[in-house]
Order: sequence, then structure tokens, then C-alpha cells
Amino acid sequence: MKKIVLAAIAAALPVGAFANEIDDAMKRIGPAYMCGPTHEYRDALDGLKQALLNAGVPEVLAGYAVNGISNFVTEEHASKRETITAKECAEAYGRA
Repeated sequence: MKKIVLAAIAAALPVGAFANEIDDAMKRIGPAYMCGPTHEYRDALDGLKQALLNAGVPEVLAGYAVNGISNFVTEEHASKRETITAKECAEAYGRA
């Protein structure tokens, strides 16, 4: 069900400035989760939600999408986050 809603939101998003804002917000999530402090990850998720709202996505759907993305990221990368080194952060995400 979550994948269907996320796909529907993605299909309805506009092209242009809003798409760039959303893309930039999405790109912040991985590095923030893997290498940043917890507040940076929360800020990245808040940034994505705001970008979706700016694009005209209803608040309930934007919250649902962000929650789904957060769940996916934490489920898929939790074990790697525990063992990632500063060198790996620098190589993969350009940060220490």
C-alpha cells in the first residue's frame, strides 16, 4: 500500500523548480542518515516534507510519503550505519 501511495505522489509531482527542490531534499537524506547526527537526518526529512508541500502535495500525503521513506531508509541501512567509518563517509558521501 505504501509503495502505491508513494508512486502516485511521484507521478503527480510537477516538473521544474519544485522537482529540483524535491530532488535536492531527497539527496540530503542518505548522507544525513549514514554520516550525520540525528538532528541532521530529522532536518533532511523535514526539508523533504516541506518540498512536497511546496509542490502542492496535500499535507497528509506528504507526511505519509516522508514516513515511508524514513522507514525504508532505517530498515535498509541501520546495520551499515552502525559500522560505517569516517573514511567510508568521505568516499561515499563526500563528508566525514
